[in-house]
Amino acid sequence: KAKAQGVLEQVQANPDSFAALAAEHSTCPSGKQGGDLGQFGRGQMVPEFEQAVFNTEAGQITPNLVETQFGYHIIQVKQRAEGGQLAFADVFPRLQQYLNEMAGRQAMHEYLSSLVKAADIQGFSMPTL
Repeated sequence: KAKAQGVLEQVQANPDSFAALAAEHSTCPSGKQGGDLGQFGRGQMVPEFEQAVFNTEAGQITPNLVETQFGYHIIQVKQRAEGGQLAFADVFPRLQQYLNEMAGRQAMHEYLSSLVKAADIQGFSMPTL
């Protein structure tokens, strides 16, 4: 925590150093990209992190460390993008891929469950899938 607090103080003194300090000190895979997590929406991060992000104005750094189950975080919100409705044609390929993957997982689950139920295993109780 003391190390993270020291880095926070450095970032607050020089906000332009955020990416370099993230690359140097972050243990998150995003550190290699200067701490950039890309764009995300509500419900995609742990609650403490999300609350800090959505309560910080664009262009600002959180005034305090943000503690989550993953450790301490220093968050810089670069910009905000308002949500909006997308055309079906724009989301169709991603939706189709998602549904195909879900159907494949469901089929695999059912197949494995049938194998477990049909197996004659003695001396060990197989968990049901």
